[in-house]
Amino acid sequence: MSSSFFSPPSLNSSLFRYITSIPQGDHLCYHFFQPLKDPLILISKDGTPLASIHTRFHHESSKRGITTYKREDNRFQTLLNEPNQSVGFFLTNLTDYRSPEQKHSKWSGMLDINLMPTREAAETIQQTNPENRFNEWNEVDPYDTAMIWGNKNSKPYKNSRFVIQEVFNSSKNTPTMTMTVEQDEKSGKPSDCFSMFVAVHPQKGFPELEKKFRQGTRWITANEIPWFFIRSRVEQPRVVSKGLSRGRQSLVLESASGGLNQTSYFPILV
Repeated sequence: MSSSFFSPPSLNSSLFRYITSIPQGDHLCYHFFQPLKDPLILISKDGTPLASIHTRFHHESSKRGITTYKREDNRFQTLLNEPNQSVGFFLTNLTDYRSPEQKHSKWSGMLDINLMPTREAAETIQQTNPENRFNEWNEVDPYDTAMIWGNKNSKPYKNSRFVIQEVFNSSKNTPTMTMTVEQDEKSGKPSDCFSMFVAVHPQKGFPELEKKFRQGTRWITANEIPWFFIRSRVEQPRVVSKGLSRGRQSLVLESASGGLNQTSYFPILV
């Protein structure tokens, strides 16, 4: 039995708390984790966790809080209790569907996670690195976390930090009054909050990973999944005649029509 069989996946410990591992026979082991800091989690139709997104303050403190809640299917809202703060988005790949041989190759088993400015842009991605995405780092290895602190398309300086500012009422009587979420939604005008659409694609060439997306997926909050498990399996490695190392450019996306494109709406308003 592999020495790593009972070793839990190395998820970011500041985002996920390891609970325990429970072996089942000689070939299966279930590793249990608790999501921390109120993330959004993408799950497949059978409940398998696939990816997650955390919104975090750049300078965290006990007085600063972030709450994410569900507005409707695949539409969420994140509220910050302190305005005019720099925030980042932590993108985690919660899967590893590589074979024993593929685990030795670089850039394999990845998820392509893109933070897009519009729904149309997210639903029409046909390449690995769409130019109009917010995040520079979008190809996330198994169990790895991409920490996105800046907007790659910001001007005049690339990768300037995301700063979520207050939205003020335009009333002449109260020109400096902060607008509430309820007032913003009832205004009848386009919202002034920051929003983005998230598109997640599996790397082509990993049938089990692709299957999870084809089954159908949905985003949920941490309140709906207080804990989850990741299953590891011991398999007999096969002998191959050539190395399986693949260049980063080999990450190929399925088209949106293939059912592999998942988008969600993340408006953020203080």
